[in-house]
Amino acid sequence: MNIVLTCAPFEAPISPKEKTKVLVLGTVHLGGSRDVVQMEISEFSHAALASLLNVLASFHPDFVGIEHYSPETIAWMVCMQGREEVEASLPFTKLAHRMQGELGLSWRQAQDRAHRLLQQLEQDLEKRGKVVAYLLASYDWYSALLQWAYLPKTFRETYHSLPETIREALETDLASREEAVSIGLSLARRLKHQRIYSIDDGIEGDLPDPTQLQAFLAELEASEEVRAFIEQLQEKVKAEGERLVHYMKQGNLLPFYREWNAPEALQNSVEQWRVFFRTGFVSGLDRARVAMWEVRNIHMAANIRKVTALKPGGRMLVIVGVAHKPFLDAYLQSLVDIELVHLADLEASFSWPSA
Repeated sequence: MNIVLTCAPFEAPISPKEKTKVLVLGTVHLGGSRDVVQMEISEFSHAALASLLNVLASFHPDFVGIEHYSPETIAWMVCMQGREEVEASLPFTKLAHRMQGELGLSWRQAQDRAHRLLQQLEQDLEKRGKVVAYLLASYDWYSALLQWAYLPKTFRETYHSLPETIREALETDLASREEAVSIGLSLARRLKHQRIYSIDDGIEGDLPDPTQLQAFLAELEASEEVRAFIEQLQEKVKAEGERLVHYMKQGNLLPFYREWNAPEALQNSVEQWRVFFRTGFVSGLDRARVAMWEVRNIHMAANIRKVTALKPGGRMLVIVGVAHKPFLDAYLQSLVDIELVHLADLEASFSWPSA
């Protein structure tokens, strides 16, 4: 007997209004990245994100997720790879390890204390200062940064319970252009959230067998198909970068994000993975690379699902590099009580203030 499944494995006996709403916002990496082809952003103004933030705020998300490793993932990396290697790839973990030493706590103990204290912060500045230390020690850098942002600047300048190097790092990152801060933290702060949720999980690596990386790179470099694709991609990214600069100069990045998250643009972003089905590597490592990209996105979707389980019927905004969005949308859409929301949906229903 053939069993044919619909999108979800079964129908949930709930109305559409009761479903958990998830909006995955695809973004260019505003702080730069190590991708093969990446837009260069020479000028940046936080004010240019104001309209986008207004539209996203109208979604009223209960949770904001960002494309960074969760505390649990980082703790696993430290255990498996060692502190020095992790500190080299994730510099903030050096500050986390210093804070663990100063507090005399493990990352898990610090996390437990942070989560307990988050329930009773109210207007107590000293408690909020302590929760920053606990969150940092638990590898939850962006939640620590959010809590630091809630403290008055005068208090931050005189709060010596944190080492000066850590205070300076927090202040530097508060002014960061990267989307986790300029979009994610800004929105979470406006909505008075107490945490930001890191949902990335790429620790499995680019290939199932890391020892094959050099062989993969050799085939990649020798592939005419890949070379031609990268040349086309560079032209596309150049044109997209010019549009980004145009909207930045206009002081409004909302139209850029509208275009960036439109179906046609998303299909273009998928092409960088579709090309690996045309390369025909003798080793099969081209398809293995796609498989590991899918593994990463499946883990990310699982992390999103785990967060939404904290409030069934709630709302979550997830901010990720645009190449992740088509995959995350596909996986999340298959879940029984998840309903996807898109930026265009919000814009259509958003009420702009009268001039």
